[in-house]
Amino acid sequence: MFGATRGPGLDVTSEYDVTVWCGDFNYRVNSNRRAADVLIENKMWEVMRANDQLNAERSKGRCFKGFCEGDITFAPTFKFDNGTDTYDSSAKSRVPSWTDRVLWKCNPFTHSDSVNLKYYSNVPELKDSDHRPVVARLEVSLRAESSKSDGESSEIKSSACAIQ
Repeated sequence: MFGATRGPGLDVTSEYDVTVWCGDFNYRVNSNRRAADVLIENKMWEVMRANDQLNAERSKGRCFKGFCEGDITFAPTFKFDNGTDTYDSSAKSRVPSWTDRVLWKCNPFTHSDSVNLKYYSNVPELKDSDHRPVVARLEVSLRAESSKSDGESSEIKSSACAIQ
């Protein structure tokens, strides 16, 4: 299980230099549909982000401790009517949200600036689902460590983990 301890205060992410966790986290935006539609129409992402459940839970330290995420500057990725650009028109009329995310975490023993986000966006052209996928381009600088005692490098010991 992700988060199982691997030593005093360490979880499985401590086994890797960088961990990238991406997918449908199912966190929603706390809002009513009418207000959300107005915010989306006016591209007021910052107001919607202020009501994002994942951001609220992370700021309270309840989930994804130590993980980073880029600024969300794109439209919500859920819930669409399949094959369209129309947000949920069913009777449930779900509030559009950013359920699909990309987060990363650097091992506390590596450099905190070893990940540089180059691009973070949705992919509005892919309409095969009620979600729009997200994509992140991360530049990762890993430290190469020598496995030989004389300092001659023969093997790179850096590692990364992606969880989807």
